[in-house]
Amino acid sequence: MTRARSLGTLILAWSLIPPIPACQKEPRAPDRSVERPADLSQRPRIWPDADPGPYEVGYRVLHEYDTTRTFKPKRDYFGRPAEGPIARPIQISVWYPAAASVPRRMKLEDYYFTTATETDFVPPSAERLKILKNRLKNIWPIEFRIPPEGRAAIRDKIEAAFQEEAFAVKDAAPENGPFPLIVHMPGYDGSPADHAELFEFLASHGYVVAAVPNMGRYRREIDDEAASLDVQARDLEFAVTRMAEFPWVDASRVGTTGMSWGGFSNVLFGERDARVDAVLTLDGAITMPEELKLIEAVPGYSHQAFDKAYMQLLVTPAEAKFRPKDLRFFDALEYGDAHMIQFRGVDHDEFACGYLRLRNLRETDPERIADLEEFSREVYRCALGFFDAYLKGDDNARDLLIEAAGKPGGAGPEDGPIVLRRFKKGRPRPLKRSEFVDILKSRGAAEAARIYADYSRTHPGNDLILSSVIGPVYMDTFESGDLKEALAICELWRTGRPDDPGPLFSMARVYAAAGETDQAIACYERILAMGVPERQAATARTRLEEIRAKRK
Repeated sequence: MTRARSLGTLILAWSLIPPIPACQKEPRAPDRSVERPADLSQRPRIWPDADPGPYEVGYRVLHEYDTTRTFKPKRDYFGRPAEGPIARPIQISVWYPAAASVPRRMKLEDYYFTTATETDFVPPSAERLKILKNRLKNIWPIEFRIPPEGRAAIRDKIEAAFQEEAFAVKDAAPENGPFPLIVHMPGYDGSPADHAELFEFLASHGYVVAAVPNMGRYRREIDDEAASLDVQARDLEFAVTRMAEFPWVDASRVGTTGMSWGGFSNVLFGERDARVDAVLTLDGAITMPEELKLIEAVPGYSHQAFDKAYMQLLVTPAEAKFRPKDLRFFDALEYGDAHMIQFRGVDHDEFACGYLRLRNLRETDPERIADLEEFSREVYRCALGFFDAYLKGDDNARDLLIEAAGKPGGAGPEDGPIVLRRFKKGRPRPLKRSEFVDILKSRGAAEAARIYADYSRTHPGNDLILSSVIGPVYMDTFESGDLKEALAICELWRTGRPDDPGPLFSMARVYAAAGETDQAIACYERILAMGVPERQAATARTRLEEIRAKRK
């Protein structure tokens, strides 16, 4: 996937630094955490001048291994055993609501320093972090298209920005919660630092955000684009499972965000993981035609099967420079509410607020800076409103989103960056056969028959009732001695499969066991009248003869 900018800049910068031997232990960079009372009235605002929520924000980094997957060979090219774990490393950056009494806040540079430990968890020395920072300060001015004579000044601005105070506090004590969980996948080869400010904002409003790097299957960079979708979806699955172990995380309320390529793999994650309630994409690859072909080729995936609440934030198609837009995913959605918000006057990369914060250092037009900062605040508001509606069950937040979608898009600068809002009300998702069988087992045949009749009116021709599925339920019930319920199951079975002799054979067996010989004979006679294959007809005749012989 060609990118408008190199979202892997951090990776390139780190890869240029010679690694230290795995056996060498170096001290961590100095911890700036110093206890002090929190003065909530004097809290800083969150870049770009956004009002924080009622909570302080903590930040911590988890170093985990997914032992169900490997990341490097068991032996190297020369046949020597690999040093250290070969399992897939997953570094999880976590923002969370923190207790009111907090230590000193982090600096912006602290977020970028975490890129040093995304695949090996050896603590970097202060010297190595200095080298990393200098690499970034040299690469970014080139990426920002600054002419050579102006790069020194931009490097100074980047250094000043790195020293700015973040809102989060490293390793602060978490609030009790539990709080809804949001898991994030960055853009192509990207890192969580690209969205740190958005996550501070969400955490201050009562969410736990867990972000993982966007990595390939066997390398830090994406090494197989088609395979990366499943790889990254599984990384998000792992993050949810790990975060569910914390008592202050409510894993019954899970959302996901994804930027660019991450707004593609997180859709696959959301489509197939039942724990997910809400999916948000930030100019995601799910809106790009060539990338859509990749996810459509994933076995078992279907746009139509996606049944989670969804919000799509994107560059308006008329201004899309990075990729043309293809909205067929959004158009295909039927189940779960779907929101689309299109923005004007912005580029693809500017949906990454952390990157935009630094790239804005090149801007000289105050109005342009103000417009981009307002765009970031609008993204924050959209994300908060969406998750409040679908993770916290805030009806007012949902109503505001729907009401705004009913208004025409803005026509002038005074209307802000949003040019279009769309809303599609989701209809109830299809009933799965396994769910129907569970209803039959737990609530009985009468309730299952009522639900089947109602469902068949809106979903004619459904396949909820299959002989291979209903038959075993009947057998278990019959063998338990509950003949009345067994007969009711047979009647439901026959309703769904009127041309199948199976339910009639089973009904005849129930009637015979209950001593209702005439009813059993009638069932076998109906089977013969159906014109069934000779083998089944012969069975029916034999049983008829047996019953009639007993009556004599």
